[in-house]
Amino acid sequence: MVLKKKAKKLIKAKKSVKPVKARKAGQIKKAAKKVARKSAAAPASGKMSRQDREKIRATLLEERQRLLGDVNRLQEDNLQRSVRESSGALSGDPSENVDEEYARSFSMAIASNKQEALQEIDEALDRMEEGTYGLCEICGEKIPQKRLLAKPSARTCLKCAEQMEAEQRG
Repeated sequence: MVLKKKAKKLIKAKKSVKPVKARKAGQIKKAAKKVARKSAAAPASGKMSRQDREKIRATLLEERQRLLGDVNRLQEDNLQRSVRESSGALSGDPSENVDEEYARSFSMAIASNKQEALQEIDEALDRMEEGTYGLCEICGEKIPQKRLLAKPSARTCLKCAEQMEAEQRG
């Protein structure tokens, strides 16, 4: 019963991420079931030491705090710009107004990217709690420890990540 819940949760999480292609839906379900089976059979971290897992968790938490601070500052800046704009503090010169609008738009795009990174970190921390951290969400194989140390929020092994990228480009 627990395995079914894990598989369903993984399938739901995969649906919330932009799908690679519709034809891959069956493969995603199979991989989620495979991940659930593997996580029940052995710890997801495989040969990763407890010290390495804790180091990765600490890295994720530190990055999360940094991103939260960045997002808060960007949102505060955008709010101040909006207040200036609504109060009529902008000059009558259209070129200055365009610059201000561009800066606000750029700042909002950066904040959006940082929020996506925050979501990836939160999902990685959730996978740690569930025992599925370190397993590729597509093929179900273990993600190499080097990749996890380089990119702690990695959801896929390098081979599957490259395949997804190639499909998105082509």
